[in-house]
Amino acid sequence: MGSRRLLVTMTLRLEDLFNARTFTLSVLLMLSGLNFSCTFPREFAQRYLRNKAPLRKFNFSYVSCSEPQVEKGSISHLNEDTTAGRARSGEIEVVFTEGLNALAQDLAELLNETLEHTFGQLGLDSPFPWEVHLIEDPDCKESVKFEFEMSEEIYRPILIVNDSQQNLNHLMGESGGWIYIVFHELIEGILLASKYPPTALADFGYGDRRFLFYTRWFRDGLANFGALIADRYITDKTSHDWSPRAYGRFRSHPTPFSTLTQVETDLFDWHQYDDFSPEENRLHYNAALGLFLLIEKHHGRDAIKGIVLKLSELEFPAGDEIESLFAENGIHLRSLIRKFKFPQVGIEFQTTTLEKMKVESVKKDSIGNRWGLRPQDEIKEINGKPFRTRRQLEEELYYNGITKENILRVKRGPKEIQLQLLPSP
Repeated sequence: MGSRRLLVTMTLRLEDLFNARTFTLSVLLMLSGLNFSCTFPREFAQRYLRNKAPLRKFNFSYVSCSEPQVEKGSISHLNEDTTAGRARSGEIEVVFTEGLNALAQDLAELLNETLEHTFGQLGLDSPFPWEVHLIEDPDCKESVKFEFEMSEEIYRPILIVNDSQQNLNHLMGESGGWIYIVFHELIEGILLASKYPPTALADFGYGDRRFLFYTRWFRDGLANFGALIADRYITDKTSHDWSPRAYGRFRSHPTPFSTLTQVETDLFDWHQYDDFSPEENRLHYNAALGLFLLIEKHHGRDAIKGIVLKLSELEFPAGDEIESLFAENGIHLRSLIRKFKFPQVGIEFQTTTLEKMKVESVKKDSIGNRWGLRPQDEIKEINGKPFRTRRQLEEELYYNGITKENILRVKRGPKEIQLQLLPSP
């Protein structure tokens, strides 16, 4: 199984690489900026990852009701003086402030059920203890704000609410994007943590030198897929209407199938140091989810679970090794992608009217145009199901079939009308 060509490498025999003097020399030469064109032994990266800290601590802060923003290092914590109590269910402990005890217990039970369901579907174990911080802050401008923190010792999702009277349904409705993001980051964190199988060999660098192992398609694809499983489970489990104000959820990888058709097998060359624009990165995130949904449809969810379980037997596999593992189990990813074609839906939604799913524009020669959608139309239902996320448009077309009739219920001005997407002639 061959290694990919890398940006900076050394011509050294493997046994020489682990000799202390030649190892030091190789690192010094790499740091000096000398540019050699040869194959970098994968074993060096594996040795490096075995000896480094398993997972570096990182902080993010997401605001749920606006264009999603990430604020590194902005994390709220509860301490002994501000903690009113703790609620526990299985692997989940919720630490909460005054007045949130009932909500905390309900949240702990729901998260534990969701964790067991999602990881059971994927064949994963959760190595990190969860300590969820549920904080009331009446001065918070948003109904719900969410943050999280992960290290090798703990996974700490944080929810900040501005009203202690919220119940679980309202909390989940307002913070819909939180579940998707929390499970995405957890799953990707597990794949990157050198302590716990399964793992995937991460791209890394020394200074401006880059060593690429092309596992991002798998890491983000599986993380997106698991996050979607959790998201769907929460939707089915709680009886509420998702708030359009939970805009992060509304935007979570909305075009997995059309972007997979666009990105195609270039997805396998996606890496951590790509000089991509935010839009290009979004395309690849979407395409990675599309690939796993394609695998699920053609081979079943158990096939993905089987790959994850077998991956646990490998130590720091690179992208081509993971791809070969799929092929050994009858799943030929590149062939699957090349045969797959999906049209552009071509609908953009207004970002300033978060209370309503209003269309901003419709591209010509797109599915949205064939549907007869117009700017200012507010989509209420698709195929009889409440319209809650942009991704539903592609999911309904994919699972119901573009060759079948697909129906939208739309509010246009004061009237509600029905739009039919008829099969292509």
